[in-house]
Amino acid sequence: MTTHGGYAEVMAQAEDLVRQTDLVDASVFSVQPWLDVLDVAAACSWSPTALPIWRRSSGPAAGEFWSRRHTFEVQLTPTHEAIRRALASEAHPFILADSADAPSSGAPGDSTAVLEALLAVSPPETATSTS
Repeated sequence: MTTHGGYAEVMAQAEDLVRQTDLVDASVFSVQPWLDVLDVAAACSWSPTALPIWRRSSGPAAGEFWSRRHTFEVQLTPTHEAIRRALASEAHPFILADSADAPSSGAPGDSTAVLEALLAVSPPETATSTS
């Protein structure tokens, strides 16, 4: 989130660097925190007017980003635990979202993992016919 937390702090530091130096601009790029990919990384990018400015500012800024890396870890609730909490809760409605299947993040949005887990907890009633 850019409004609070570790990422907001890194963004604010980049903006401060631009105000306090002759940097033309500074950008911070995060990644999808739910990705389970070893090679993925976040990045800081500077547009300096002179190489010495870049050398003075990029290392410390990247270090600040790295020092906050654990604040970007997402703690997800296992599906069965989320269902247990929902069934035990008096709050309604209770929304169960499959964050790994978000179309806004490039997934197709067709996962049935939550539905499968719900069916395992409470199988559908069998329709009876009185012909």
